[in-house]
Amino acid sequence: MIKKISSVSVLLLLIIIVACVFYMFVLNHNLTTELIDEIFVSDLDDFENEPQYFFIKDSKYNGFYDGAEKLKYLYPCYEFNKLNLDKFTYVVSINGTIESIVYNGRNCKRRTQLGFPDVYTAIVNYSKTNDNIIRIYKIKKINIDYNYHL
Repeated sequence: MIKKISSVSVLLLLIIIVACVFYMFVLNHNLTTELIDEIFVSDLDDFENEPQYFFIKDSKYNGFYDGAEKLKYLYPCYEFNKLNLDKFTYVVSINGTIESIVYNGRNCKRRTQLGFPDVYTAIVNYSKTNDNIIRIYKIKKINIDYNYHL
């Protein structure tokens, strides 16, 4: 009887571990975006060779770009007190709209020592509009960055 219970317990634990690994590393996770601000800037054409979207994150997260500094460069008058970095991460798009953002554990920039994702790589569906508008979207707080190798 005890062998059956321990066998069932080990089997259940194995199933839970496999399900967690599948959820974390295989499944794609969609981020819900909410447009919170649009800013018209007449000379955005000067930034054609720059990444067309970037993230503004909590200061404890680091990334390839400092998104807040980049937004200050694009639009120095922006009121950063509108952003709540304790609760959200923000996506800034230049001359375009963010249609969707997806991430998963196998496609990440950096891992912890135990192999878990530390910085996720965003898979962004972005549509170019060329309307000289900077759009700022709110997403859940996450350590995510764009794929600067593309």
